[in-house]
Amino acid sequence: MTPHEPTDPVPLAEGAAAAPRALRVAGLLSHMGFGGSQNSAMSICNGLAARGHDVVLFCDSERTHFAIEPAGVRLVHLPACPVMPTERRNVRILNALRILGRHGSRPFDGLIAFNPETLAMAEAAGALGHFPVVFYALGVAGGPYLRPFRGPVVANSIETRNALAPVMRRDPERVPVIRARIPVLTLERRAHDPCPQLAAVPPDLRAIVLATRFKGYKADMVANAVEAAGLLARRRRDVGLLLAGDGPAFHEVRALADRVNRNAGRTVVHLLGHVRNIAAVFARAEAVIGMGRGIWEGLTLGKPSIVVGSLGFAGVVAPETVEELGYYNFAGRNATEPVPPARLADELEHILADGAYARRLGEFGRRFILENFDARIGAAQIEEILRDEAARPVPSAGGWLRRLAAAAQMVLPLVRSATAAALRGT
Repeated sequence: MTPHEPTDPVPLAEGAAAAPRALRVAGLLSHMGFGGSQNSAMSICNGLAARGHDVVLFCDSERTHFAIEPAGVRLVHLPACPVMPTERRNVRILNALRILGRHGSRPFDGLIAFNPETLAMAEAAGALGHFPVVFYALGVAGGPYLRPFRGPVVANSIETRNALAPVMRRDPERVPVIRARIPVLTLERRAHDPCPQLAAVPPDLRAIVLATRFKGYKADMVANAVEAAGLLARRRRDVGLLLAGDGPAFHEVRALADRVNRNAGRTVVHLLGHVRNIAAVFARAEAVIGMGRGIWEGLTLGKPSIVVGSLGFAGVVAPETVEELGYYNFAGRNATEPVPPARLADELEHILADGAYARRLGEFGRRFILENFDARIGAAQIEEILRDEAARPVPSAGGWLRRLAAAAQMVLPLVRSATAAALRGT
């Protein structure tokens, strides 16, 4: 049986133990707009719900856009403060009280904080409500303000674990890595559904797909990819780049795409904007480029994929490269010096010209995802941690006070830095 095949329920034999009770689980997500972190959080929450648990996800539901639809997960809105930095806009004392209000009606067995910015608020709510908190770090961001947290920490990659462990004074070997957070079945199903943004794409175009946020270092990655598409267009007139995404750097990306298209005398770069059904776009691809979740979703559909970081080409996903690329969460941080766009163009041309090579890459990548990144695997691993924490005795008064003090220690540096950033207007 392959890892992605569902199993049928097996009746309990006479005298067998009953199934474990369903948990009531809360997730907490900072204000992120759209991108990989929130879709990873939703995938894990959906996976827990599919396992029979009662799951609530607290987030800025009015401004957070999920490419993965909630499936059995209830979204609870936490209002954002617009003057604060983006990642901290819903990290507020009032929101901690809103979490407690939901906890009071039916106690949570555990809360998962998916971002370092939300951990302080989660721990404050957990201390006051006497429920455990798990920190699932979906990236390497964070700082010494996380150190007072004494609950379980889970990392999304070995790189994240090795970065966070010394900051939080943890033994790296005792920080589990859970990277399985791709909803394989959902992507496979939605790949066949309509996508309005594809209507204007020529049916005979050999499409390269890049899906990401146009922000920060990812904008640098997009610029490298657009330049590579322009170089490739000089060699082949049947190729185009489908660029799905949005973000603060959208206007700069559009200006670069317009220049490449003018130089080519045709539309090489197709700007699709924010796409709700990204699976259909990946299904249209002959090759996928990018980083992180965009790579994993392309691999899920069997597409040959190339990791591109902020410095450019970082590697083709293949048996001999997957360990190094995976260490850095497929974000391209293994590339330590700038790589010219011509290198990416050369690798893409190789994939487009050699069908057998492309098939081998796609088949390997799909197997790798099914064995390592299926969200059902991750949900089962998170469930085990939540059950272990829920089974622990309720802390004494001293333990409750220590948790509350730890939350305060985490909150104060965030408040100071956020206030300073707001005053600077950033």
